[in-house]
Amino acid sequence: MHTAGIVSADENFNTIHPNDIREQTRQVLETIQGIIEGAGGTLDDVAFNHIFLKDLADWPAMNEVYGAFFTSDTPPARYVVQAGLVRPDWLIEIASVAYVDE
Repeated sequence: MHTAGIVSADENFNTIHPNDIREQTRQVLETIQGIIEGAGGTLDDVAFNHIFLKDLADWPAMNEVYGAFFTSDTPPARYVVQAGLVRPDWLIEIASVAYVDE
C-alpha cells in the first residue's frame, strides 16, 4: 500500500503545529501509522519513506522523532530531500510504501 504525501494538517487543511518540526513530524507519522494500522499492518510493514523537508536544517530534529517511531533492527529505507512544500507553514511531508497482507 502507499500513502500519499502526508502533512501536518487537519481535515480542512489547516496546519497543525506551525513552525514546530518535531510536532509536525510526530503528527505526520501518527497519521501514517493510523492509515497502516487501519489496513491491518504496523509500522514494521513500512518498506520505504519518501521524506520532504522545507529546510534541511530540520533534519536532526525530524530524525529524532522519526527514530521513536521506527525502532526495529531493520528500519525502512528512506530518502530525505529539501523541497518547497505547497503551504509555507508545512515543514515536512512524508509518503510511505508498506507491504500489508490484506
